[in-house]
Amino acid sequence: MTANNDYEIDDVPQYPGVSAAPSRVVTHNVTGDMLPVYPGEPSRGDAGERSHQRAWVGIVGLLVVLGATVVFAACSFSFFHSLVNVIGPGAIDGTIPSFTTDQLANMPHGSVIGLAASTLVGISGLIACIFATAKNRSRVAGIIGIVIGLLAPLSFGVAAAMATAASA
Repeated sequence: MTANNDYEIDDVPQYPGVSAAPSRVVTHNVTGDMLPVYPGEPSRGDAGERSHQRAWVGIVGLLVVLGATVVFAACSFSFFHSLVNVIGPGAIDGTIPSFTTDQLANMPHGSVIGLAASTLVGISGLIACIFATAKNRSRVAGIIGIVIGLLAPLSFGVAAAMATAASA
C-alpha cells in the first residue's frame, strides 16, 4: 500500500481462472473492500455511472406529472363550465333549480372520468418523482415534478374561476 492509501495492483489477490491482471483497483464505497477492475470490465465502485443509467426515472416522472396536470385542468374547466351553465341563472337570484334527469344526462361525464384518471396518473408520476429524488436519479427533474404535483390541485380552483368568468 502506498502513502496516500491507494492500493497497488500487486496487493490484490488474483482470482482462480482469471489470467489477466487487474487494470486498477477501486475501493467499495460502503464496505471499504478492495475491488479489482479487470480490462474491459465496467467500474463497480463508481456510483455516478449507475445514476446516469436510470436518470430517465425523474424525467419520465416529471413528464407524467406535467401531462396529468394539463389534463386535470382541462377536465376541471369542462366540468365547471357545464355546471355553471346548468346552475348559473338561478345562482344569481338565489333560486337554484333542482337537477332533472335531462340536465344530469347532459353533464360531461367524460370530464369527471378524466378528472379521476388524471388524478391517478398524476399520483403515480408524483411517486416516480419522489423515487427519483430519493435515489438521486435525475434529482432536479424529480424535485420540479414534486412541486408541480403538489401545486396541481390548485388548477381545479383556477379552472372553476375561469369557467365562472367565461359563462358570465
